[in-house]
Amino acid sequence: MGNNIEAIADDYYNLGKYEKSLSIYQRILDNLMAKSKDSRKIAMIMNKIADTKCRLGFPRDGLKLHQQLLEILMKNDGEGSLDVAITYNCIGVAYHEEQALHFLMKSQEILLKNHSSEEELIAANYYDIAQVLKVKGEPQRALSYYQQAIEIARKHKKRGSKTLLASSLHGLGNIYIDLMNLNEAKTSLKESLNIRISLYGNKHHEVAKVLCSLGIVAYLEGNYVEALDYHKKGLEIRINTHGESHSEVARSHQHIAMVYSELKNYQDALKNYKKSLEIYEANKIKTVDVANNCKSLGELYFTQKKYHEAMGYYIKGFELFSNLRRPGYLTLETFECSSQIAKLFQIQENYTETIHYLTVCLELAETEKRKKEAQEIILKMIHVYELQNDFTSVERLSSKLKQI
Repeated sequence: MGNNIEAIADDYYNLGKYEKSLSIYQRILDNLMAKSKDSRKIAMIMNKIADTKCRLGFPRDGLKLHQQLLEILMKNDGEGSLDVAITYNCIGVAYHEEQALHFLMKSQEILLKNHSSEEELIAANYYDIAQVLKVKGEPQRALSYYQQAIEIARKHKKRGSKTLLASSLHGLGNIYIDLMNLNEAKTSLKESLNIRISLYGNKHHEVAKVLCSLGIVAYLEGNYVEALDYHKKGLEIRINTHGESHSEVARSHQHIAMVYSELKNYQDALKNYKKSLEIYEANKIKTVDVANNCKSLGELYFTQKKYHEAMGYYIKGFELFSNLRRPGYLTLETFECSSQIAKLFQIQENYTETIHYLTVCLELAETEKRKKEAQEIILKMIHVYELQNDFTSVERLSSKLKQI
């Protein structure tokens, strides 16, 4: 009975209904604490509660619970225990990038050294490491870990292993997209889709995720009608699962807008970009997806010579990219937004702001050692100064141009 109740909680968790899953996990834990001495089961449920709190937007509470449990386990069982390895994994999943990688690698070290027979846990940890490496922008390393997870998951027939196999194939497919290996991407994604449909049926939000990725592949191949079909199917599932205001719904609208833009259907492109942005802003999301959305709206309005609207969205995108940017990451997107803003200010004959944004472009180009782009920006700045008859600045920049 207890396992059935836990399975229900797991299903709620997988559906993104975290409050319901948390309530059930808490009841299970209370019951275990009162009646059971199964310390491993208690540890597993505590980790699930902590992870669910992280998902609900209370990462500090979740991490605190994970860390409290880790201290208890280290004291009672020693660092090499299986439960310690599992808890290291949970802490890693809750953290981001470098901190995450540290704990996940610690978990893997214990698993491989002391618990090599726990293949399904090892495979799950490989998957989690791959996910972190993908976010860190290390696709080749991520690729290797996804492949190791897949190799192990294929050997096991339990539902959990099939779920992991589908997730790992999906992750692998997305890595192949990043590497523009679209044939391999399609192969992995279609296998993932078939497994998820067999597990959940064809109306599940995990199915929608793979449909979205297949839509991206079709888009990159130039098969826009096929891409639109994938994204619309994904959107329908996401709306039915999450409602109209979920971030995944916003992401589907954004991809649909991209396809409509390529099909020159600018009216539907604008409609979907705006709907996407509306949902992102309602959820106070400020990610790269939102920045790209603003940039795309700016591009659409610029194409239609609606410069006032274009300016507003380009500035929004520029501000988001600037806040998210770090060396080697989002430099091009920030540069492109700043360049377009400069162009729009020049159309308005606002040369002070034109120079300001061109200077931002120049700084970005110099920081990233992009010589050609730096030369092009200096030439644009010289032209603007010539329009203002500011020949001192023209001479200064001409001298700088010779030095590059």
